[in-house]
Amino acid sequence: MIGSGLLPAILSNYSDTCVAEKLSHSRKAKPQPNEPADYSTLSGKMTSSRHIRRVFLIDRKCHRSCLKMLNLVARMFAIALCMISAARACADDRNLRILTIGDSLMAWNSIGNGSVADALSLITGTDVVDRSVVASFLLTGGIDRQYLEGDWDWVVTNGGGNDLWLGCGCRRCENSMNTMISPDGKSGRIADLLLRARAGGAKVIYVGYLRSPGINTPIEHCKADGNELERRIELFTNSYPDIYFVSLTDLVPFGARNYLSFDRIHPSRVTSFLIAERISELIEAQSRR
Repeated sequence: MIGSGLLPAILSNYSDTCVAEKLSHSRKAKPQPNEPADYSTLSGKMTSSRHIRRVFLIDRKCHRSCLKMLNLVARMFAIALCMISAARACADDRNLRILTIGDSLMAWNSIGNGSVADALSLITGTDVVDRSVVASFLLTGGIDRQYLEGDWDWVVTNGGGNDLWLGCGCRRCENSMNTMISPDGKSGRIADLLLRARAGGAKVIYVGYLRSPGINTPIEHCKADGNELERRIELFTNSYPDIYFVSLTDLVPFGARNYLSFDRIHPSRVTSFLIAERISELIEAQSRR
């Protein structure tokens, strides 16, 4: 534990350092045998006075260092307590049942346990069943088949991006877009999927896609279609209780290349964690109601 081992060790280390410094200065301040023979008593007393002052100043510096370290340790404790409290609040029910489905936004970094589902499990402190698959499509039924009937508390999904990018090249995608979600956000394959998950008793989250401001990516030409898709989905989620939309449009800072994977499309491991963090914040907020 931090409290039982770290703080005493730090204080002990600083105490030893202070003693060592004082002893070192003390030795240097003592008159040496090879000093001139006329070294007077008065001069010796003056030297002793200066030596005492020096040791006192060193002692004050050591105390200030110890106080700074105590302040740092206190901050570390505060941060740790906040993180633990947030995790416990988010996972108020330790048997929380979460299912994640979708495309590569969700599944990326699963090798090495760094996917959105892996991070969500870590943050909430509960098991997450992840059935998302890289390169999944909505219009071919791939994401629909990932959904597993069960007593879920939350179902987290995304999808539609591959249908626009790989399906119609983000050009002349009106038919594909309308099939996935109508312009008024009231019907479509995405709406059907979200309602199906909600009918099973779960609260449902649709996660939007990343943006990459200031970064040249292979999917820049899909930005307008992506914005329109998410506008319609958000309209739908606003019409139904317990169905939510999590936007990622502002997640990647301008020019922050490290937020993206090597292909400049998918999330890096850090970004997968940040996506999961946004999802967990919503789950926590709704759990408190």
